[in-house]
Amino acid sequence: MSVSQPARVKSVVSAISETLSDMYIKNFTNIDPRIVKNPIALKEYVVVNGKQSEASPEMVSNLLMSQVIFIPIILAFVIIFASQMIVSLIASEKENKTLETLMTVPVKRPYIVLSKMLASSIMALIISAFYLVGMRSYFSGISQGQFSTAQSSSILKALNLVYTPTQYFYIGLLLFLTILSSLALASILAVFAEDTKSAQMYLTPLMILIMIPYFLSLFTNIDTLSIPLKILVYLIPFSYPFIASQKILFGSKSIVYIGVLYLTLFSAIAILIATKIISSDRIFTTKVKKATFHLLGR
Repeated sequence: MSVSQPARVKSVVSAISETLSDMYIKNFTNIDPRIVKNPIALKEYVVVNGKQSEASPEMVSNLLMSQVIFIPIILAFVIIFASQMIVSLIASEKENKTLETLMTVPVKRPYIVLSKMLASSIMALIISAFYLVGMRSYFSGISQGQFSTAQSSSILKALNLVYTPTQYFYIGLLLFLTILSSLALASILAVFAEDTKSAQMYLTPLMILIMIPYFLSLFTNIDTLSIPLKILVYLIPFSYPFIASQKILFGSKSIVYIGVLYLTLFSAIAILIATKIISSDRIFTTKVKKATFHLLGR
């Protein structure tokens, strides 16, 4: 006898027992067996910001997660990709000795720097658009495996938990300003790189700053953090699109206004510093001294 046979026998016996009990209840009481076995009917409702819908909290949570979770992924992908692109561009030109030639063309150096940033941001947005479509279809496929499309859509619309075009515009604006900030910071870090290999190493501090709000937005609520941690998170310019993508869905727009003001100021200062450094000759002379350690033998 195989190991699975006792389990099959038990399932058959359980099914027969269930059928017989339904027959006895119906014949002797003339009552629907489902009412006897489940005398209390449970109806679940979810209320969000005064909006109500008949659904279980678990169902709404899963639907909301499938809609919200891909936003931070896209944001992190765009910011990291744009930063890596601008660093690789500057580092490769320094490595191939073509940056000197580029700086001698009859074009103002700040325009050259800004054009590199613009090209990197456009390329990152184009690639992220394809990535967004793929991730959205992937998560919608997961949610459709549990709920029908019409059912999930009606529940989220009833609770007003669907991104509107205006909300997408706000998120896109914050993302654009964040990309400008990351490109400016990455350009400053690229000055210290001598080749494309070392460029990725100098990009590590920027990656850490990006991943901190990314993981916080996925696994915790920013509002539950202590005041010092909140201040630290809000000082990181990359935090605002991650936080706003969740808060804006629940009607909070203050984070958008604060983020736009802060990111505009931060990106303007960062771009100004980046253009000043790259436009000068420091981009050719700036190097990081590598510490050497000698093992002294006795």
